[in-house]
Amino acid sequence: MQQTVNTVPADGQRHTNAAVFSSAALSAGTHTIVITKLSGTYTTLDGFGIVN
Repeated sequence: MQQTVNTVPADGQRHTNAAVFSSAALSAGTHTIVITKLSGTYTTLDGFGIVN
């Protein structure tokens, strides 16, 4: 499942603990996450959450 997400909030402010993607459709097993920065000066990533 490939998806492009926009991480720039509508209010232009930086936010913490903001989910940018979630899926209830992933099957159990191994998955690969690829992150590609398409624009901007910087990016930050503070973590992943996995719920079984």
